[in-house]
Order: sequence, then C-alpha cells, then structure tokens
Amino acid sequence: MADVLGLPLAGELPLDPALAAALDTGAPPGAGARDPLGRFCGEFWERALAGERAS
Repeated sequence: MADVLGLPLAGELPLDPALAAALDTGAPPGAGARDPLGRFCGEFWERALAGERAS
C-alpha cells in the first residue's frame, strides 16, 4: 500500500500467533514490548520522534 501511495514503508509486521489468544482474553494488542506488534510500534515511534527532533 505504501508503494501505491508513494510513501515510505513504515515497517513490516511479522505474524504473531499469540495475538488471537490475547484478544480472546481481552488483552490489548501490542501491550507487550517484546511481542511483534509491540516491537513494531516501539520502533515506529522511535523513528517518527527522531525525525521530529531533527526538524
């Protein structure tokens, strides 16, 4: 989708087999800093905020 829009890819999210189980228990997605979604979000915000500080 990023390519179609002409935007840089924000990242790739690997398959997280524990995500469905977490949703079944009511745990919010990405709550664990070590799970795939949590790592993706942490890295995304680090890059996003680093760009903001460089401006």
